[in-house]
Amino acid sequence: MAEIHHLRGAEKKEAFHRSVEENVHSFAFDPSVIDVPNGGKGHVRLAGTDSCRASVQILRNGADNNLHYHPNMDLIYMVLKGRVEFYGAGDKLLGSYGPNEGLLL
Repeated sequence: MAEIHHLRGAEKKEAFHRSVEENVHSFAFDPSVIDVPNGGKGHVRLAGTDSCRASVQILRNGADNNLHYHPNMDLIYMVLKGRVEFYGAGDKLLGSYGPNEGLLL
């Protein structure tokens, strides 16, 4: 993208859009490719860059995971199916979520 710094206005905007579109990466999630038993969990990476990662974590009935954080990264947790409760420090309930609900940290 360094070659667009000398441009201005609409020309710069168009060059920026072209450079971004050259790096478009498609992805899809097929839940049938991962076999997770009850009480277990699995992880599927969807896509990523230096500043963004997308993945799906599957937690079957009875499984758990610790709510955790990464420096310099926002996290989105979204429930696709079932229900989940998120707890913070001191086991404080941060929220209970169902399908198509979640939280941003």
